[in-house]
Amino acid sequence: MTALHYAAEEYVALRRAGGYSLQRHDIILADFADYMELLGETEVTTAACLGWAASNPASSRSAIAARLSVVRRFCLYLRCLDGTTEVPPEKLIYTHSGRTSPYLYSEAEIAALMGAASHLPVPIMAATFRTLIGLMAVTGLRTSEAIRLGRGDVDCAGNLLTIAHAKNGKSRLVPIHPSTSVALSAYAEERDDLCPGAAPTFFVSGAGTPLVAPSQTFRRLADSAGVTAPPGRRPPRLHDYADSRVMPTFERFSFESLMIPAKMSA
Repeated sequence: MTALHYAAEEYVALRRAGGYSLQRHDIILADFADYMELLGETEVTTAACLGWAASNPASSRSAIAARLSVVRRFCLYLRCLDGTTEVPPEKLIYTHSGRTSPYLYSEAEIAALMGAASHLPVPIMAATFRTLIGLMAVTGLRTSEAIRLGRGDVDCAGNLLTIAHAKNGKSRLVPIHPSTSVALSAYAEERDDLCPGAAPTFFVSGAGTPLVAPSQTFRRLADSAGVTAPPGRRPPRLHDYADSRVMPTFERFSFESLMIPAKMSA
């Protein structure tokens, strides 16, 4: 193994110790070190990084940009050890892609979605989606975080949610408005009445099992509530709540204001 191989291993180990998962980064950077060894290069340059990133002719532009992004961060680390290391400029490879702009929900639309959820034919599903949509709207939780909540993660008395194993494997606490705690307590009571002995997750499906693939049901609710995106834009998605940034913060937002039944079309 070359010095670059050892440096790559140390870099990945250091960042993982800091809480980053860095999936496949060890494999990617080992491949970069192999490429440099094959060329007989001892100095890391922008040209070498770009040549490696584009070495697979079948790679798309976005794939090349992703590989270059990984090695660029490694180069920043290397430059602390060797000032001659070149760091490729950011966005050296232009890609048109990027995060799709989230759909921004209005309070009226959220009320309409919760009203549509109340009309689901299976009572526990109606309760689950009405509460899930409201909770995501006032907290900005990711869909995966919300549906993975365990019963012990919801502290209604303390107005607090515990999000275990969130992004990058870390956990965090999410304070909630007291009115949200009231709504969650009401759901928990209804869930236990309708589905005694259900799964230990806080939100459950119509069969009493952990909730999975909620986006499919959400799409039907959006259609029923008349919540649609402008022409040419992606339809509203459940996880857009995590990025909407339009709802008031939990300190002054009343969950009950979303519990008003929406006017449903015939």
